[in-house]
Amino acid sequence: MPGNYSIQVRNIDEYTFNKLNEMAEKAGMTREGYLRKMLSNYALSEEIKRVEDKYTTLVKNLVEYIQMQGEIIEQNTVVLEELKEMLNV
Repeated sequence: MPGNYSIQVRNIDEYTFNKLNEMAEKAGMTREGYLRKMLSNYALSEEIKRVEDKYTTLVKNLVEYIQMQGEIIEQNTVVLEELKEMLNV
């Protein structure tokens, strides 16, 4: 649901505060914008992990399928060679 929501964080240690400022500056962003982007990325990370896991499973299944097809092609080649010999072709 679109809207303007706020989160306020208090009692951050000096190192963390300064490091976040430094990271935001390196990214060419305001601290608030940088933190907003970090929070959005963190919120999406679980969904991204789920999609990556799904993709990994898909690739694994495709590799197994391709290997199986290769074995079938090899078997067919052997049968065709035997048939050629039987027919003297």
